[in-house]
Amino acid sequence: MKFKLLFVLFFTSLFVSAQDIHLSQYFSAPLLLNPALTANIDGPFRVTSSYRQQWRQNGFSYNTYTASFENRLLSNKLQEHSRLGFGIALLGDESLGGVFKNNSALVSLSYHQPLDIDGITSIGAGLQANLGNRSINFNTLTYESQFNLQNELFDRNISSGEIFQNGVKSIFDLNAGLVYTYNDGSSSFYLGTSVYNIRRPEFTFFSDSSSRINLRKMLHSGANFYINESVGTKMTLSFLAMEQARSIELNFGGAFGIPIADYYLYLGSFYRFKDSFYPYISFQSKSLQIGISYDIMTSGLRKYNPKRSSIELSFLYVLPDDSEKRRFMPWNY
Repeated sequence: MKFKLLFVLFFTSLFVSAQDIHLSQYFSAPLLLNPALTANIDGPFRVTSSYRQQWRQNGFSYNTYTASFENRLLSNKLQEHSRLGFGIALLGDESLGGVFKNNSALVSLSYHQPLDIDGITSIGAGLQANLGNRSINFNTLTYESQFNLQNELFDRNISSGEIFQNGVKSIFDLNAGLVYTYNDGSSSFYLGTSVYNIRRPEFTFFSDSSSRINLRKMLHSGANFYINESVGTKMTLSFLAMEQARSIELNFGGAFGIPIADYYLYLGSFYRFKDSFYPYISFQSKSLQIGISYDIMTSGLRKYNPKRSSIELSFLYVLPDDSEKRRFMPWNY
């Protein structure tokens, strides 16, 4: 058997059948969490980006890059407290030193309708199109037939005897979501649900047309509130449940917000059930939020390599709008 090829396909199948991308700070990547969150902000636009390096101690790390831009539309023409949003996100994901790559462009539209005259509660819906491709560079792989018994080394000059289809697979998919939001100016609560890969596009580098990307279903919730409003201390809580191909992932945790002059420092931790624990630090100003987290593995894989860990950075910028009466605390979900 082709050991290295099987190694690639094993982790490829993990990403395809079990989960798409994997972010610890899911709450800082709204377009990848729920299309209904698109431009659900106080201010005209938001810019976000994330970088994750997973299991770098294994020689070939899994690297994920994201960047997005969201903009509120027709703010002066809609009903008061209503929101119409447009967003675009770019995603890059690679493993085994770039042998396997996943690139996507996601375009989103959302609308939020207030449920009361003051806009304290609202319900939003969003739809998202995903244009992307996934690829494997077969030329960088080695096969059993290329093992030189005389030198006891693999030799790529020896023909592998393998015939593959095109190593690039294009994908068009649709995602959708709903979210309920409560925000009275001093506390907020949200509950959302989303489904990704609605079209279940075909995905295989071989001739098996029955191989399709599975639905990814998510339920997320959280709250932001003052612990002591006179002092200014805050608390943010977050929860995510995700299911794909009978693989379930549960994330939950929170962060404590400490006021420092006109800024906030958030210190917290999160737990991914049966997988990892990760401390989280975030800095927030009036328009900027920067977060960093560090995954510490707790699953059974730890016994094979106890030093496996992952680091993740997030960046959010919202152009503040002084005409808005309310602000989310903080901007994450």
